Amino acid sequence: MSTTAMKWLKKLGIVARYSLEKKSVATADAFSTVSYITANEAEKLLGKKVDVVTPNAFSTSLFQNEETYSKKKKHCQSENDTSSGGSF
Repeated sequence: MSTTAMKWLKKLGIVARYSLEKKSVATADAFSTVSYITANEAEKLLGKKVDVVTPNAFSTSLFQNEETYSKKKKHCQSENDTSSGGSF
């Protein structure tokens, strides 16, 4: 590791964490990450190629477009008004 990299690790206060991760990766039977971005970072920082990428289930399909969101919001508000008498 370069002296510049070590200076940054010290400045960030993560020398111990980095050292532990580096040793863990070096001795692990398998090495996985939760995304391809993390896999690229890990390979550059830890010096070992990832064996498997196991996505962490974050999906953009969880997000609705504005129109769908607005329709559902109006529906829920009208249901709320009906059940509460609309008198708040």
